[in-house]
Amino acid sequence: MDPQLYEAARSGDASFLERIDGNSTLLSQVTPKRNTILHISAEFKQVDFFKEATRLCPWLFDKTNSKQETPLQVAAKVGCSELVDFIVDRARRAYPDLESEVGHDGGLQKLLGMVNLEGDNALHLGVRNGHYLVVKSLVEADAGLLDCANCPGESPFYIATAKGHGEIAELILSHSGSCFPGGTNGMTALHAALYYQLNGTMKKIVKKRADMIREGDALGWTPLHYAAHFGNVNAVRLFLKYDSSAAYIPDKDGESALHIAAFRGRTSVMEEVLKVRPDACDLLDNKGRTALHAAVLGGQEKAVRFILGLPELVGLVNEADEDGNTPLHLAAMYKKYSIIAILARDSRVDLKAMNKKNLTALGIYRKYQESGFAAAKVYFMLKETYGVQDMQAWVNTNVKKMLNRGPDEIVPTENFGHKETTSHEKGNMLEIHLLVAMLIATVTFAAAFTMPGGYDNTGPDEGMASLTSNLAFKAFVIFDTMAFCCSVAAVYLQFGTSGGGYYERARFIKAAMVFIFIAILGMVLAFASAMYIVLAKCIGLGLTAYITAGCFIATFFLRWFVDPLGKPDLGLRPLRKYLRNLLFRYEVI
Repeated sequence: MDPQLYEAARSGDASFLERIDGNSTLLSQVTPKRNTILHISAEFKQVDFFKEATRLCPWLFDKTNSKQETPLQVAAKVGCSELVDFIVDRARRAYPDLESEVGHDGGLQKLLGMVNLEGDNALHLGVRNGHYLVVKSLVEADAGLLDCANCPGESPFYIATAKGHGEIAELILSHSGSCFPGGTNGMTALHAALYYQLNGTMKKIVKKRADMIREGDALGWTPLHYAAHFGNVNAVRLFLKYDSSAAYIPDKDGESALHIAAFRGRTSVMEEVLKVRPDACDLLDNKGRTALHAAVLGGQEKAVRFILGLPELVGLVNEADEDGNTPLHLAAMYKKYSIIAILARDSRVDLKAMNKKNLTALGIYRKYQESGFAAAKVYFMLKETYGVQDMQAWVNTNVKKMLNRGPDEIVPTENFGHKETTSHEKGNMLEIHLLVAMLIATVTFAAAFTMPGGYDNTGPDEGMASLTSNLAFKAFVIFDTMAFCCSVAAVYLQFGTSGGGYYERARFIKAAMVFIFIAILGMVLAFASAMYIVLAKCIGLGLTAYITAGCFIATFFLRWFVDPLGKPDLGLRPLRKYLRNLLFRYEVI
């Protein structure tokens, strides 16, 4: 295109057109994008230049560029409503010989219906860019444009809501309550209005088009599914008010809005759905799973507690899916520790229920061989729920194979309900015991010759400890000696029997554990005594060491009592079991 012509079209210099005296060859020039002077002037909203150029070269009026866009589409895209009105009026007069199917404005409908490479007409472009006046003019010119969809399947109504243009969406709805609302992937204008929280638009849509509440997208999700997913209680209430039966509509996997709400932990939504449609709790997905199954799969403790807290939903507690898995089975399968604990505490839950593979929840859970306190707590709560099939599997694995083994076969055994420590693990344990015992022996030996308070340097007691008459000093000596002797005893049991091989050393592993425990206790108390001696003039600081040591000892004993797999029992198994039940059942820990 001639540079002067381009600049005139861009700046709106209509006098340039007079100077070239209607040179049609020059006026017909295009840019590399095949834009004419009408496209350029429309893009820069040069109304006067556009009108004069249209008069001089009317053949450019509906000419398209490389994107198949007409000057009208460019004007609609940039939001020049004055140009749009001019083009609409001129189109009515320019094609009087063309008639539409209804007998009038055929030329105008032809122009308005022209689309670009994306399938967008002028109305699509005006709506997408949020130009209210442009949309108003085009809709008044031809309301039939509201039913046109572009290549992705988007209607103007859907685009308005998907872009968050609430005023335009309401304008479209006021002109045609029955217009096509479709969008990409089967979504509708109501889906988009919900996502952008266009509450006023949503209310107007459901009031005029309540049928859209039931329309699902490519996933089968209705607006109610999405409202449940986002936890939008007001939207859920609105949709159920106009069509409460939408609560029964499943998606392509058979999941209802209640399933989605449970999976996401939206208890307020669940409460709203069940208040309007109480029997929605009976809905099952394609795998036969209930809302409680969905809550477990989502790991939603709040939703699980909500369902367990409603007496009318008691039927969901032990309901099995098509594989025979109850909610407890799924919790075990997906390692939902906290939810397993919640379900196990409920007396209505059948802990011994078996699925179609004849496995209880514990049978499933043990296959994962999980470690950690949470896993141990779960195991403790379920360990008495072995089923008959679990016993049979254990007999087949441990008893039958041992009875039928050959002379050269070594079959590892496993206690029913408890996995034995392997030889490798015991070997590592022996090394740790020896290391800890040696460290304690070294520390306590050194402490014996660096007495708190020092030694007398003069007089008949030269070289003797200066605080031998101090009660705390005596306690220090006793505890330090006890720690040293016990640690040396543990070293002897582990190292002294090393010549006999692994099995001889393993015989004394429990005795060594007891000695090490006493040594640790003695070392802590010796430390507290020494601190008290050197801080005797400050009673508060002196007692702090004893208090800290007492807390340490109390914590150790508490851990030993609470730890579901803690050993040894020391004859306190009933007391430990009672305490653990008390703490676990009432969710103290």
